[in-house]
Amino acid sequence: MLEVTLRNAMNDQLTAYAQRPDWWNANVGLHPFETRRIHEAIHEVTIQKGSSATPGHVVAELSFGFWTSLLANKYHQRLWVPVLQYAFPRIAGTRRDLHRDLERLRRPSPYSEIGQRSQKGKQRTQRREIVAACNHPTASVYLLYR
Repeated sequence: MLEVTLRNAMNDQLTAYAQRPDWWNANVGLHPFETRRIHEAIHEVTIQKGSSATPGHVVAELSFGFWTSLLANKYHQRLWVPVLQYAFPRIAGTRRDLHRDLERLRRPSPYSEIGQRSQKGKQRTQRREIVAACNHPTASVYLLYR
């Protein structure tokens, strides 16, 4: 649910900013790595859906890592300040904190098996806090039923 909420909240803001559902075609300033990920997603969706492929299908094909990468320092001025901060109106820390927490959830430490129970509890709390910070209706549903 974290991935879906994060993706939807960020996509909504990018769509509004670019004023089009295929915001990646509006020159929002993506770096080559993220641009390649989008082209790969478009290719995959086109294979799967053919002419019925939509921007929503492309968005759904993009990985959790892709969305996390848009919160990296390299996008602070380019995307965070003008656009993506509004996807997280209730964020308790900084963009850097959010990015760090998402990276930790995305790529757990190899040492996380030590004290695994407490680690899982921390991850659950982090997920909940990030979802609570998101500006998207799925966040409310997630929090209500968790």
